Amino acid sequence: VGLFPTRGGMDRRLKIDGTEYRGGLDFKVVNGKKVITNVVFMNNYLYGVISREMSPSWHIEALKAQAVCARNYAINNLNKHKEYGFDLCNTVCCQAYAGTRFETDNSYAPVDDTSNQILTYNSKPAELYYSSSMGSRTEDVKNVWGSNVPYLVSVDNSYEDTENVTNGVWSGSITSDEATTIMRNKGYDVG
Repeated sequence: VGLFPTRGGMDRRLKIDGTEYRGGLDFKVVNGKKVITNVVFMNNYLYGVISREMSPSWHIEALKAQAVCARNYAINNLNKHKEYGFDLCNTVCCQAYAGTRFETDNSYAPVDDTSNQILTYNSKPAELYYSSSMGSRTEDVKNVWGSNVPYLVSVDNSYEDTENVTNGVWSGSITSDEATTIMRNKGYDVG
């Protein structure tokens, strides 16, 4: 069962619990649970993502780069949550998305100006990731997720003002037993 606009196409808006969404809604039961999915065109989805992942007040070229990166992420992660009956969730597990709630006039041009543009590597959509803070140096993807992607390697990021950005400086602690367990579970022989 679905609720899709008949006039105005997928740009029509629906409001649920005070939040406005473009497109349509798909209602289904998956594994005994009711699932409501917002069905949107890619650009309409990205209007809602770009306004959550970056400040719409930032330079247009930065917002365009974010739009391309977010588009690549969405394409590469279709079916990420297929066991729940949808492609992408609306949290930082995928990309932050809140329908039209945070869109501004600055949300549209970066997405429209890069419409259908993605970055590729060896003729396939490149895996692109982003975060609010990277620290003074990024890490090789193989050391984070265990995959080997030749262009996701450690780079200098010393220009970032880590003292004055959210999550720029943080700390945590684990016991030596916890560290040993983690390392052994990853296949390392720890003394």
